Amino acid sequence: MNPKIYAQHLAELPALRQALRLNPNSQKYEALIRCLEYVCPAAPDDAVERLQAELAAARQAYDYWKLRELADTSPRQEAELLSNALFVKPGDPEATWKLEEATRTGWQRYGKWALAISIVLILVAALISLYLGTSRPVMDVVSDTTNKIVYPFVEPVMVQVPGGTFSMGTKTGDEDARPVHAVTLEPFELSETEVTQAQWQALMPHNPSHFVGCDACPVENVSWEDIREYITRLNARTGHTYRLPTEAEWEYAAGGQATRTDWAGTHERRQLRRYAWTNDNADHKTHPVRQLQPNDLSLYDMSGNVWEWCSDRYGVYTATPQVAPKGASTHPDHVIRGGSWYHPPSSSMVTNRYHLPASSRLDNLGFRLAR
Repeated sequence: MNPKIYAQHLAELPALRQALRLNPNSQKYEALIRCLEYVCPAAPDDAVERLQAELAAARQAYDYWKLRELADTSPRQEAELLSNALFVKPGDPEATWKLEEATRTGWQRYGKWALAISIVLILVAALISLYLGTSRPVMDVVSDTTNKIVYPFVEPVMVQVPGGTFSMGTKTGDEDARPVHAVTLEPFELSETEVTQAQWQALMPHNPSHFVGCDACPVENVSWEDIREYITRLNARTGHTYRLPTEAEWEYAAGGQATRTDWAGTHERRQLRRYAWTNDNADHKTHPVRQLQPNDLSLYDMSGNVWEWCSDRYGVYTATPQVAPKGASTHPDHVIRGGSWYHPPSSSMVTNRYHLPASSRLDNLGFRLAR
């Protein structure tokens, strides 16, 4: 080795040692290691052993401080990192003390952060509770056991439908919607919208819908039998006599009063997007109620969004005039009306009929209430 370079590094050692005593860190130990690696090979015999021991100690200390710096970003893991450090020797009192000190300071730092985060979370929870307590009306509530959201119970908005006589069925549509026949109905009420997921969850223990995360969307995936349970709870809560509409009531209300329409709200196929969610515009899902225009009775989504269960069992039409018909007495299926987001516009025509077993559950099948 060049004697001049050796002398230069030897002269640097006291300053490096002093700096480390004042403020040890990995960078300063790294500089000491480089310096000793130059000095040791050319050191006098009486100094070689001492300098080599200092070099070994410097390498161990470098490992220690490097791990300390890495652990700074995750204090909770510091003790685990240090337990694997090269400088920790079994039975070495100094190494054991260093490990215990690092463990204690690491957990102290972690504890401070944990305390701060806990205080922030408590304050946020208190603010949310205050907001919910002051912004929601005081009313009966039920908790969804799945997601712990509390839903207020609010009675459905009902629309008065005047009684009258109308021509039920079609001259040109599907065979099961023929023949056209006169039907007379007494006045009744129909809910302004399909029953929503929020309304369902205010009385029932869970939300069966496929399209969750939309409280204002129609509840779907409910069977005729599920709805009976919902209506039983609703009547017990309110003292009213809610029910499903008959098929005749549904068609009478959907077609409107001033002028009977082919779809709820319009005669025009090109205007249907303004009134109904079908496979033309629904983007393969249900949508919140009241987003499109209602028919002339102020009923929303009578065409499209989801099929709607009726109270009737399915039966064939006859030409005989009827008063307040209630369907067949023995057919196993119940009628559904209105079409859905999944089906073409033709399925959403007010005269279109379909039927399913009472146990059926589909992600495009819901209901609305009558009274």
